[in-house]
This record gives sequence, structure tokens and C-alpha cells, in this order.
Amino acid sequence: MSRLHLLSIPIFMDRFLRQVGLVALIGVVNSLIRGGWLVGFLTVVGVLALAAIVALWRWLFFRYGIANGVLTIQNGLIAKKVTHIPLANIQTIQQKQWFFFKPFHVVELSIETSGHDSGRPEAMLPAVDESVLAALKQTDTVAAATPELAYTISSSDLNQYAWTSLGVIPILLGALWLFGRLDDLLPKAWIRQAQNQLLTLGIFLIVGLVMLFLILGLVVSYLNQLQKYYRFSLSVQSGKLVTERGFFQRNQVSVAPDRIQALRFNQNIIRQWLHLFTVQALTASKAADDQANSNLVMIPVLKENRLLQTVQPFVNWSPVAYPEATKVPSSTYWRYSRNMMLGNGIFVAIILFIVRQWTSPLWWSLAVIWLLVVALQGLYAARQGAIGFNQQLLVAQVGHAFGRSRYVVPRNKVQSLVLQQPILLRHTLVHVVINVRHGNSNQEITIKYLPKSVGKLVWQWYAPSLPNPMVD
Repeated sequence: MSRLHLLSIPIFMDRFLRQVGLVALIGVVNSLIRGGWLVGFLTVVGVLALAAIVALWRWLFFRYGIANGVLTIQNGLIAKKVTHIPLANIQTIQQKQWFFFKPFHVVELSIETSGHDSGRPEAMLPAVDESVLAALKQTDTVAAATPELAYTISSSDLNQYAWTSLGVIPILLGALWLFGRLDDLLPKAWIRQAQNQLLTLGIFLIVGLVMLFLILGLVVSYLNQLQKYYRFSLSVQSGKLVTERGFFQRNQVSVAPDRIQALRFNQNIIRQWLHLFTVQALTASKAADDQANSNLVMIPVLKENRLLQTVQPFVNWSPVAYPEATKVPSSTYWRYSRNMMLGNGIFVAIILFIVRQWTSPLWWSLAVIWLLVVALQGLYAARQGAIGFNQQLLVAQVGHAFGRSRYVVPRNKVQSLVLQQPILLRHTLVHVVINVRHGNSNQEITIKYLPKSVGKLVWQWYAPSLPNPMVD
């Protein structure tokens, strides 16, 4: 075996910072407030020391090397693990570079092969010299060459994408959670003093503070999206799709076109009004991961009139025009609302039972408002449901919370197609379920309450030689 190398710089500092997470910081603040400065100081020292030891341990016992067309990774001391990956088997590589690594020419790599099926990339190199990336690129991934085709987001499109994001919602929910925890984090005297000061303010000042809080949330969401997709680009290099984005952390992903299982054109409710779409690729890879969504964002935002003509050169099976689609019949819309209300009604009943507020008008009012909202959500989802196909492609549209998704799936990428029939409507309606590989798991696309005749046509498109007793 060739000599294995340590990570190129003391990456334990990066891992050290990662160990000191939000939970640890909250614990430190709580100790400072409740236990005094001595307890708080000891807690800080203990947390930092433990994080440093863990990070240093992981750094010291991590080795990697490339020789004879094989990447070798060795980590651990007590339970030592050695991984050998032939470079020819590498399918996708995700490259990340924090701004503080750039002067050192150091990158973080996530590597995945064709045979990998777990929830994590098969190999991760947390901090290696850019020459390691170049060595991997010589065999499988993108070579340093002039792009064959390229798209770069404009400043106006990036601003439009950032302002129309719903990223403010998790920010507000996190702030509300933190506000609810103030009783545990701050002394009671501080809480009472703040409450008394709020009571002395007029209603208009309180409303003004709430509006200021909302504006700050929107600004934080806007800046986060702006830095995340800063200088976003999509290109074709050596036959692979390559995306690159990010201000504080440059994130580059290369993926082979044959790993793309489907395209998803996403719209939240704001972008739907403005006729804007986000183009995502569902890939058979976790290395092409977009954080929680497990999607490769191909183009953050596009006007509807430019959507297909912009995407088609990058994905040659993408349609130049949508096939004719059949929508969910309007006579079945109420069934979507009914299902949503039944599921949420059980949840509301459990909440009322837990808080024991069966006779509270306020709680019942909140329950009624919530059920009305989910009923409208069901109606919205029903209005979005549609399915269509041509000889090679299937297009399915589904509604979900605050938006809708339109999937374009090649016939040879459909893992399975299932027709389900409601118990009381077996002679008239069917549910169509399309399964597509997504990351290392499955993406289920379901359009409910379609006419049985449509289900028969979809089945004939997918498996014309196989009978199906549900529709035959």
C-alpha cells in the first residue's frame, strides 16, 4: 500500500467548531445565568476541551491516499476502518470550500460510487489539497476544461429568487420556539420586568415591534438565500453537469446525466403568482445533495416562458413542450379536503386531550381555524393534481403545502407504477403512484382520484404487455 497522508491542514479546528453546537451554547448560557460565573466558566472550559479532544482525535487517526487508480481511506484507532474505492467507480463528487479554507487551497469532498445505497456518501475527505480533487478528476469527474455549455444566474434573477423564498417561515418558527424557552433560560425577575414594560407600551407600539420582527426575519431569509446561491452557475463539462454556488462556502457538484432520474419544477405560492420556477434534478446520488431536500438545484429561478427552452440543452430528454395532461376532476376536490380534515382532526383532538381544554372557546376557535386552513390546503392540492405523458416521458403535477411540484420522468427511469383504488369507488376512480429513485431512497409521486380510464391509459403506457385487473 502506498503511503497514506494526514488531512492537509489542522482540520481539527473546523471539526472543533462543529462540535460546539447550538445545544452546547444554550447549556453554557443557562449555566452562566443559573449557576453563577464560576459554574459558567467551568462549563465553557469543559465544552471547549471536550470538543477539541474529539476533533483532534478524529484528525490524528484519519489517513487517505491515491495510488494505482484506487482511493484509500483509513480512519479510527480502536475500530479501524479501511475503504478502497476504484476511481473508475466514482459517480458523483460534491466539492465544498469555506472562505477560510480558500487561502490554503483546501476543499472538502463527498464521494459516491454506483454501488452505494446508504444515507451518506461512501467517502468524505473533510479537508484536502485541491491537487487531490484534480487527481480524482483525471479519471471520472469533470476535467479542467472550457465548459461546453454554461448558464450563470443574473443579479436580478438572484434577487428575485431571494425575495420570493419562504425561508422566513423556519426562521420565525425557530424564534417562536426560543421565545417559548425564555422562562427556562432567563431569571424570573427578568421575565417579569420585560412583561411589565410590554404592558406599559401602547397597542400600536406592540404591533410595530411585531412588524419589525417580521421584517428582520425577511431580511435574514433574503441574505441567507443570497449568499447560498451567490454566483450560481450550471455548466456541461466533459459530458457532466456541474453546478457551483455560495459566498461563504463554495459548493460544486458534478453529476453524470444518466444519474438524473427525473426533473422537478418547483413553485411556492409566491412564485406561482409570479410564474417563476425552480429547476431541481432528482439524482440517484446523495453526493448531489441539496441539504434537506436531497435534490440537485440546476437553476434557482426561471420565468415560465423560458423554462423548457433553457433546461432542454442541459438534459437532452427534457421536453420542448409538455404533453397534454388530464387534471383531477373538480367533482372530487372535496375528497382531498375531507382527507386533510380527518387526519388533522385526529391530531387536534389529541392536542385538546393533552392540554385538557375541552371547554375553552379560545382553543376551540384555534381548532376550527386550523381545520379550515387544512381544508383549503386540500382544495388547493386537488386543483394542482394532473398527469400526462407521451411516448418517452411522463409529466405529473402535485400540490403540497405552500406550493406545487411538476415532475418530468423518462419512462425508463420509472422504478414502478402502482394503481390503487378507493374501497367505495373501485368502479370509477383510481390513485396513480409513480416511484422514482431519489438519492439512495425513493420518491413517491401520487395523483389521487383520477378517472379509471386515465389509470388504464397510464398503465398501458408503462406496461402495455402486462394485464392489470384493476383497469382491465
